[in-house]
Amino acid sequence: MKQFKQVILHVGTDKTGSTSIQKALGSMREGLRKRGLAAYLPGDVHPMLGSAFCEEPESYIFNRNLGITDRSKIQARDQRYLAEVEAFLKTAQDSDTVVASYEGFMHLPEEAQQGMLRWARRYADTVIVVLYVRQPHSYAVSAMGQNVRSGKEPCPNGRIPAHNFPEKIGRLIKVFGRDAVVVRNFEVDQLVGQDVVTDFLHLVGAEAIIDSPDFIPPERANQGMSGRAMTLGGAFAKALLDAGVRIPPNEYQRRYGGAIAELPGPSIKLTPEQAEAVTQVSRAGLDYLKSEFGITFKTSPDKYINLEDMSAENTLLQQVATVMTEIACKQFLLENAFGHVEVENVVAETRTGAEFKVGVTVLNESSVLWQSSNSNPINIGYRYRDSAGKVVAGGGRAPLPNARLRPQDKCRLDLKVKAPKAPGDYTLEISLVQEHHAWLDQKGFTRYTTPLRVS
Repeated sequence: MKQFKQVILHVGTDKTGSTSIQKALGSMREGLRKRGLAAYLPGDVHPMLGSAFCEEPESYIFNRNLGITDRSKIQARDQRYLAEVEAFLKTAQDSDTVVASYEGFMHLPEEAQQGMLRWARRYADTVIVVLYVRQPHSYAVSAMGQNVRSGKEPCPNGRIPAHNFPEKIGRLIKVFGRDAVVVRNFEVDQLVGQDVVTDFLHLVGAEAIIDSPDFIPPERANQGMSGRAMTLGGAFAKALLDAGVRIPPNEYQRRYGGAIAELPGPSIKLTPEQAEAVTQVSRAGLDYLKSEFGITFKTSPDKYINLEDMSAENTLLQQVATVMTEIACKQFLLENAFGHVEVENVVAETRTGAEFKVGVTVLNESSVLWQSSNSNPINIGYRYRDSAGKVVAGGGRAPLPNARLRPQDKCRLDLKVKAPKAPGDYTLEISLVQEHHAWLDQKGFTRYTTPLRVS
């Protein structure tokens, strides 16, 4: 007999109160476990559970957003998390239900979803997938705001945000089975208690906690954004991209997105053209929800359409975004580039003009991300000094592997080096350079030096 009666995987969709559900259950984890109502996995949100079953975890949305590309490190982290989950579940013997939540589960490749299903069936015979769906025009304005928070344009690549329900839900049904997929309408009057957290607690059979001392009233997460903030943020994001600045979404939200979202004003609305685009791309999905799950939305699209001419204000906000971009680009000029470089396979003597390779390991001992993909890229380079200490020759540059190096991390590559054309005794220096700014050994970085005789 298996330890639990059921495992419930909450998969979103995004912009349907997922953060509120996750924060509420995370804050009540001990109360739910103590009362035998549910075992909510460690952490408010559980992206590493999905990452653990990916063949290419570096491509998984959670790891991409964090800018993590080292597969071995990701896999080691995920295995540690699975061990933590295993230990936690051993303490939840009195619970009937295991609950995990992350919107990214819905975007996992099919083989990863199958891996999650096999994992869940180790603990229970019944595995249920739960998702909420939102009226398409309402979803579009909310998703546009979230895009801006994370450093994207409101409609990336000119495409209005929309869900392909037949494809996404169909894939879940293929893996988990039709009877295992529960789809809920996110409209307020369709939710138990007119609240998504209350609705979810009833759905998982944990509603008894609502009237107990362990209940913590849910806080509304991800407050709505004004149309003014969306316009400014979208223009700023585009200007940064045009300037060659690439910032991981989590870092962008911490630096800029949260502050931009505070700009007051009327809520985001769609232009008539955008509203029509939403209607067109959502028609098949709405038919699918109605025919397969009996879900229809009562809210009129007209609620989300703005008929006013905002061109003058939008022009002003775009000008402000240009100034913000100039200021932001200056912030990426490093002044405290602490770190050092280790080198192997260096020759002591070579011929004039000869080429050779050296193994270079760069260590970022600073508190900031180093990037090779913005307007002032950080590259690995070398130069030669003569016996008087004067720079007499330099060489090509090489970008950081994966175009970035996180704080307190290191990377390795083979650097091609070419000897000076004139014979003599030189000092070879290998260091980092931030283009159009400075060699970083002038900013706290410790360069590598070695004598080289050229004949």
